[in-house]
Amino acid sequence: MPAWINPWREELRSLLSLFPVRRSPALRRSLKDDWLYAADLPLCAEEAALDRFREAAAACGWETAEAEGWIQLRKVNPVPPGEWFPNPPREEAACLAELLRRHPELSLDRRETIQLLKARETGEDAWDRCCRQVHREFARRLRKKETLTEISLKKEESESC
Repeated sequence: MPAWINPWREELRSLLSLFPVRRSPALRRSLKDDWLYAADLPLCAEEAALDRFREAAAACGWETAEAEGWIQLRKVNPVPPGEWFPNPPREEAACLAELLRRHPELSLDRRETIQLLKARETGEDAWDRCCRQVHREFARRLRKKETLTEISLKKEESESC
């Protein structure tokens, strides 16, 4: 599987480039489970630039929170960007895709979406492990006839700035 670059990462890089900084801010996958990215903008920009960045990010559908010198970032409506799921999928991703094809009512919660997107960027092994985890969770939900959550795993185009 070739390296995948999340278009949301590119969107954030573009946003970060719009504001005056002392140095280019780092943008990395967040270490927090419920946040997708983190930028060290507070360490390299003035407060006014931070405020303008937060406003611009919010206008593009990003939620932000500052913690320990980093701005944590995640989409308010985390419908994965188009083409995020490999086609054709392999191994665990193929199992997950088949489960979703057979049970269109299955969907991801925010944390699952974020974890899958992080794993997709990380590489094949992380992607397979994460797909296996989600596959198992969906199978458990189906066995127990639990209410399923709101965000579909199907390819959908997200809005971008």
